[in-house]
Amino acid sequence: MKKCLIDGCDRDADSKAHGKKGYCSAHYQRIRIYGDAMTYKKIAKPFEFKKCLVEDCERSANRTNGGKRGYCSMHYLRVKRSGDPLVVKQTPSPAKDFIETHKDYDSDECLIWPFHRDKKDGYGRIHESGTERLITASRAMCIAAHGEPPTQRHESAHSCGKGHEGCVNPRHLYWATPEENQGDRVLHGTSNRGEAQWNHKLTVEQVREIRKLIDSHTLRELADMYSVSTRAIHSIKTRKTWAWLD
Repeated sequence: MKKCLIDGCDRDADSKAHGKKGYCSAHYQRIRIYGDAMTYKKIAKPFEFKKCLVEDCERSANRTNGGKRGYCSMHYLRVKRSGDPLVVKQTPSPAKDFIETHKDYDSDECLIWPFHRDKKDGYGRIHESGTERLITASRAMCIAAHGEPPTQRHESAHSCGKGHEGCVNPRHLYWATPEENQGDRVLHGTSNRGEAQWNHKLTVEQVREIRKLIDSHTLRELADMYSVSTRAIHSIKTRKTWAWLD
């Protein structure tokens, strides 16, 4: 065995043991990488978690996580912006200001939402306070003017029937169940059921004809006669669809 040149090292320096130039493999690799057989790779200090200085904040204040000066990244940005880690930047919102200004609107004329409105249904849209969820502007106005809904099922209904035109007059708004709201739409002529559906295939008269023929024809015969599926005919028969039609 060819002994390593380093004093105190008993490893084999033979090439068969991966040694080279009189050194064992370990010392030769140190020479190749660091230029010195006695230089060891520096061992990194164990990671030490630093908690943010703000009370009840469990985020990391370590620089590797974006922290600085004892604060986590979020609270440090607040300190940098306002000098106080607890001050949250308030983003101006003309839409929310509009609701706050008009929640006591006392005119009977429709108040039209002047901001973003959905192209499909015409209703205004706004981000719900404290979340990124979009809700109708009429719902936001109803909350501001009349308080929270009795249940999550309740909808902001319009006594004027002009919700699709963007009306958010608080005097026209009230909380109603989905069934009550749908009934109002029927009275106002704004319901999207029946022929008002964009993808409807049957008219009111055709549905009435199908009901008259349902006992004397098979589902397949009626489906072929009116160019619809047997499932559509069955749904009419069981009043799963068109149930509102007498």
